[in-house]
Amino acid sequence: MLLYSEGITRHYCLIKDLNKLLYDQNGRKCRMYYCRYCLHGFIREDILQEHEPHCCQHGAQRIELWNEHNASLYFKDYHKQLKVPFVIYADFESVTAKIDSVSPNPTKSSTGKYQHHQPCGFSYVVVSEARKYNKLPVFTVFMNASLERLVSNLSKNGEDIFPFLQRYVESDHEKYLRNMDSVKKFDKETLPPQECFYSVLNDEHVSDADYDHATRVVEAFNCQSMGDYHDLYLKSDILLLADVFENFRNVCLKAYNLDSCHFYTSPGLA
Repeated sequence: MLLYSEGITRHYCLIKDLNKLLYDQNGRKCRMYYCRYCLHGFIREDILQEHEPHCCQHGAQRIELWNEHNASLYFKDYHKQLKVPFVIYADFESVTAKIDSVSPNPTKSSTGKYQHHQPCGFSYVVVSEARKYNKLPVFTVFMNASLERLVSNLSKNGEDIFPFLQRYVESDHEKYLRNMDSVKKFDKETLPPQECFYSVLNDEHVSDADYDHATRVVEAFNCQSMGDYHDLYLKSDILLLADVFENFRNVCLKAYNLDSCHFYTSPGLA
């Protein structure tokens, strides 16, 4: 039954076919199966039968539209216009240990496992408006749109965009850590030969220019082992991450007067 009301006048109408009654609201223009409680339409009757036992617990429902008393929206979260006092940026790295696996059937589509990611170190840096809490990144050893692209976009605006990185280091060495398939390699005292740096994921070797750059980094920062190189990369990586997101926070504050750290996702900020 459909209850029609206008003021104090009420009238019941017999509904012979709920699908016909709600047909104009159906964008698919096809047979639909509607829930009698929430009036949501389903394309199959079995889906409706699965839905109704849960929906009936809440009783009949309806959508209330705005009226003259609540037609305006007001901003209430004034605290989100203030910067979050402390932000912690963290990252970790893994060695890609090779694993034995059975060759898949070439006649069937499948995914083959060829390496296991074993965590080998993590780093974090605390950023605060209170300068005394801005410390160099904490690094611990235990058993990325990509960051590279974001950094590339920011670098076009000048070095002043990277204040945290400038306090420590200015390099990115991720390609060379792909060679690390065992924590024992951290004890290596020299940079491995260029042919060792092959990426199975990208099916390519490291370029001459990139390998020369890695060699210069090892010399410039006096890396005594691959462990030193790993530490240097992880610290620079976390500082770049902090610089990129701090720049994003400043952009949001300038454009929207909101600190993005108050929101979990970009849609939440929007």
